[in-house]
Amino acid sequence: MGVEKQMKIFKKWWFWLIIVLVVGGALAANGQKSKQTAVSQEQSAEKSTEKKDEKAEKQEKVSKIGEPTTIGKFEVTVNGIKENKTIGENEYMQKKTENQFLVVDVSVKNLDKDSRTVDTSMFKIIDGKGSEYSPLSDGDLYVNSSNNQMFLSKINPNIAKKSNVAFEIPEGVTGLKLQVESGLGLKAGESATIDLGK
Repeated sequence: MGVEKQMKIFKKWWFWLIIVLVVGGALAANGQKSKQTAVSQEQSAEKSTEKKDEKAEKQEKVSKIGEPTTIGKFEVTVNGIKENKTIGENEYMQKKTENQFLVVDVSVKNLDKDSRTVDTSMFKIIDGKGSEYSPLSDGDLYVNSSNNQMFLSKINPNIAKKSNVAFEIPEGVTGLKLQVESGLGLKAGESATIDLGK
């Protein structure tokens, strides 16, 4: 009797409907997965192409010493660099290092209609291996007179300020570039790179 009941179930229409729905659902889910995989592979390829394009753009925007570079509402020019183990022209106020100081002579022009604040924190050195060096926090005192210090200094529209930015870096580093931000706080966001030729 048990075998006859099983045979009757196979003859019922609702049983076959359930089987068809289960098999159809499994096939549809498998087809959806392959579509999703194809779409995600296309999106990954597009993203990697976009990243390569962005890297190429960043590499193209490298200026050299003496070339004005526009970053946001500033025009920055590196006038030259100096390397030394001691900074400070006053013999009673000097700073020494076992490494080396790199002093970057820059001009920053305000292209905005309003005054803008500049600071040494807008600058950093990047070496050929990708290491980043921040400016000396007290460097303004040693490499600038009171007239050309850059610590939170305001620049009026269409005026350029010439100043020095001091960094302490290891001896022998190469591939040095100066990265400059477009401002402080909310005015930051853009950056440009200037090859220091070292």
